[in-house]
Amino acid sequence: SDLPLVQGAYTIQEAAGIAVGMKTGLDVLVENYGVPQGALEEGVAFLPMITSPDTVILGKLAEGADVDAVKEAFEAYRQSQEDTFSWYLSQNLPKVQNARTVVDGDYILFVIGENPDAAEEAFHTFVAAQNA
Repeated sequence: SDLPLVQGAYTIQEAAGIAVGMKTGLDVLVENYGVPQGALEEGVAFLPMITSPDTVILGKLAEGADVDAVKEAFEAYRQSQEDTFSWYLSQNLPKVQNARTVVDGDYILFVIGENPDAAEEAFHTFVAAQNA
């Protein structure tokens, strides 16, 4: 079950100072956000409402996955958010520019939020718990 992943994403989202977005699954990431089919074994995302760029995507990489292709998909998504927020609600732009993608073992995190450092810390804690 992807329950640990969902709980992990909630914790990371909270750490990042993100208001709850729309929870979505791996299929949406593949269909709409360019994440390569089969690259993630599991994935959960909290995608923003239109007025905010705040995003958490947490995934478990499949064996032999092309990690760079996943990172490129996240970067393309980040760029689209930057394009949006450079003219619309531009106070959000620094958050978008401070977005990060972090890989830890079999897991990958993409986050745009108020506090990406705390999100990253929560991510590493989550991964350690999965590997315990």
